[in-house]
Amino acid sequence: MVDNKTDSDSDSSSKQDRPSPHLVRLFLLATVPPALIVVLDELAILNGMRHRWDESSLAILYLLYVFQAGVLTSIVGRFIRSWFLRWTILLWVLALVDLRLFVLVSGNSTDCLTYTLLSGQLSLLVFVALLGPGPWPWRLPSVAVVTVAVLYLLFGDYAWREAWSAVLLLQTLVSFPLFLLLLLLGFRIRPDEAGGNGDATNEPRHGFSFSIRHMLFWMLAAVPILTVGQRLSPFDLGYLDLITWFRLLFVAVCLNVVPLLVVVTVFADRRYVWPMIPLCILLTGAIGGLLTLTVNRSWVAPPALRRTWQDWLLADLTEIGSAWIAWTLLSAAFLAGLLLLFRSSGYRLRR
Repeated sequence: MVDNKTDSDSDSSSKQDRPSPHLVRLFLLATVPPALIVVLDELAILNGMRHRWDESSLAILYLLYVFQAGVLTSIVGRFIRSWFLRWTILLWVLALVDLRLFVLVSGNSTDCLTYTLLSGQLSLLVFVALLGPGPWPWRLPSVAVVTVAVLYLLFGDYAWREAWSAVLLLQTLVSFPLFLLLLLLGFRIRPDEAGGNGDATNEPRHGFSFSIRHMLFWMLAAVPILTVGQRLSPFDLGYLDLITWFRLLFVAVCLNVVPLLVVVTVFADRRYVWPMIPLCILLTGAIGGLLTLTVNRSWVAPPALRRTWQDWLLADLTEIGSAWIAWTLLSAAFLAGLLLLFRSSGYRLRR
């Protein structure tokens, strides 16, 4: 009897010493995908440098970033239940990718990729701030801190005068009223009850109540916002004339259609997702083609007659040319890949 008891005690102690399968899976998910992403990105970048960034190497790099964004969010959303861990892994990987691209963007070869990747991230932040799951007193300051940090990395040391910077700013600004309109219409991210997802317990709270903890968190979030935000150099919009305003508004309206198409496609019913994907790609490319045809040199005066910075801003926009198509397709693909975090977690956009 004593030996049997001793054996049972030793077996139970050995089982307690073994790591939990859940912790092992969490460790693998938190380390293996980021490591693979970094290695694959580095190989693609070395391949691009070796071939001096020809069309094939650029296409490989662009497709790799789009593919890995969708795979990462799908894995994190499906196999990790905690939203804190989901955001930690996703933000960590995106920070690694962004920093590598900032180092790489010294030339003009990967400018479009860098700015479209940031466009998808900023659109995701706006989406989470207005329509995301969880209580709003936690979401809004968190999103504000990350947004200011991303903008500082891009715009902190010089004025926003480049063409891609203007396009990024326009698409981010127009996504706010779009998602705000969806919020006012009653749409929110909700767990899919039919899917039986375990995240149903995390359904967002209603109302505008907040606690002392929320106030302390807002005060803590205000420190990096005020510290970093004051070093940004925005456009001086007061010097824009009426014609420039209308032209920028036209570009903004066209760009506004892209996140709308992406949201509708990603959160569509399963029966309609696959038919809508080619339709979304076709319409997104058509928007880029429309911008290519309309935003042309007729918008600006010849270089010798350009007197104000708004003339040079419009001139930079007209020089984008056919790259508008690459911008709309890549920004839509990045945003769709990031929104798969909610889709794979069992969430849907519902009224």
